[in-house]
Amino acid sequence: MISIVDHKPKQPYEGKSRLPNKEEGESFALVTIMPGTEYIKVMCEDGIERAARIPGKLRNRVFIKENDIIIVRKREYEDNKVDVVWRFLPLQVQKLRMQGHLANMPF
Repeated sequence: MISIVDHKPKQPYEGKSRLPNKEEGESFALVTIMPGTEYIKVMCEDGIERAARIPGKLRNRVFIKENDIIIVRKREYEDNKVDVVWRFLPLQVQKLRMQGHLANMPF
């Protein structure tokens, strides 16, 4: 028996966006340069450009490109390096801008 399933086009995700946890050292950042596959250069919320590492669980699932807004977590032992925690979709970035979360960004 063959069943016919109606395939509806996927709606863009407009659910609740994740926000950085300031207690854990997380902040918003903008991807500026992608010199490699594992490391990227980001401009953090405080105006400092840092080297960021994309962990393996994100590297294989999420495609990060230049000018993306992401959440990074500062390392405890290195101030100029961070780890990528989350990547926002374009609709989520628009929603964050409308809510005022990205108002104090230097870019």
